[in-house]
Amino acid sequence: MELPVLDGPMSFLELEDGQSVTYHPWRWDRGRALTAAPWRAPGDVRWTEVLRLHVPESEKPMFPHYVDAGQKTLIPQLTPLLPSAVAVRQGIRILAVGTGPKKRFSVELVP
Repeated sequence: MELPVLDGPMSFLELEDGQSVTYHPWRWDRGRALTAAPWRAPGDVRWTEVLRLHVPESEKPMFPHYVDAGQKTLIPQLTPLLPSAVAVRQGIRILAVGTGPKKRFSVELVP
């Protein structure tokens, strides 16, 4: 099954090594978007799976009020947590470990 194209604007999650963020998503969408990773050659644009987390304006005051997660190692960690997090408005804490294409994430549910 081909994923639907997500409408823009895109608001990709960008965390530096050791940086964390907590969101309380109230909805999510799964789709795809054209992306250009900074470590790829200029003009190397590819379709990437994206999880769009719709979050309260208080957690992301600047429009758009959603965050697009397109990291291949983050999506499988977020996907099983989203149904329960959304159902009870539980937070999801994301911690980045490392840099570039070797970056990994620690993901946990929080109150």
